[in-house]
Amino acid sequence: MERGIRYVTGGNPQESGRFVLDRPFEVPEMTELPKDLKPFSFVDVGREIPNYPKSDRWGTQGEPMTQMQEPLEPQEAIKHVVTPKGFHVELFASEPDLQGKPICMAWDERGRLWVAESYDYPNELQPPGEGRDRIRICEDTNGDGKADKFIVFAEKLSIPTSIAFYRGGALVQNGTETIYLKDTNGDDVADERKTLVTGWALGDTHGGVSNFQW
Repeated sequence: MERGIRYVTGGNPQESGRFVLDRPFEVPEMTELPKDLKPFSFVDVGREIPNYPKSDRWGTQGEPMTQMQEPLEPQEAIKHVVTPKGFHVELFASEPDLQGKPICMAWDERGRLWVAESYDYPNELQPPGEGRDRIRICEDTNGDGKADKFIVFAEKLSIPTSIAFYRGGALVQNGTETIYLKDTNGDDVADERKTLVTGWALGDTHGGVSNFQW
């Protein structure tokens, strides 16, 4: 049976003008985790982890969790990725090429990966122009499927949560503002910056704007 998505016009006003699932998709068969996974290791970091466990008493917090999982090596981390059968995962970029928490990313028309790296997320939103976050362009220059060239496109951002390419530059949601960044001299570093929208509410820094799409 063929399955797909169709665009509805006319007829039922509740469905008109929408994409609807024509017939349900079959859930693909997934790969299984390998048997040789290394056990996770943890370190006690004290009260450095933002977390808010409940307690037995209403209105008060319990003792915070203090055990933080230590990072895996990239090739070990890949083993934990489950995919539909027939697909596999390869490493494109990792630390120390990336130097902050990857918070969002986008591929441009040249096959380069733009990654927003954050230090400020989630609890240290900074005023515009005073952030510690950046956008880095990761490029594979020799066609081997791995990034080997890394350029910081923009700095002094704070909690950038979305990137969309537009008229030779990039629209970026930067905390409480939407900005436009563009490289005008060909060095892949933004030298033009315009603020397009301000005043986005970000009282909870987990609830920002994301996933720009046409």
